[in-house]
Amino acid sequence: MLAPGSEAGPESPWARRMVESLTLYPGYVAELQSESGLPIEFQICGAYEYGTDADHWRQIQERAGVQKELGIESEIELDRIFYPNDGQVKPSHVVRALIEAGTSWSDV
Repeated sequence: MLAPGSEAGPESPWARRMVESLTLYPGYVAELQSESGLPIEFQICGAYEYGTDADHWRQIQERAGVQKELGIESEIELDRIFYPNDGQVKPSHVVRALIEAGTSWSDV
């Protein structure tokens, strides 16, 4: 999961890095696919978060409000929060592509 929406807390260097990393990830995947010649399963598909009870629901709504200041977009729906910019990647594809790209670089 590439999901600062359900992970990032209040303003901090770590939260900023999570947001920045997600914005850089599509370019990273494109470059890695180009260098390795291998496909990488990756998509920005959004993610939902549900409150487990009334108190948790209140907490995640408050967190979503704070996250907007970090640039994390969210939409509060009936009983869930949707983070449209969260994504997912298949880690084994990334590792395989990194190995292949590294192998081709070692031949240079």
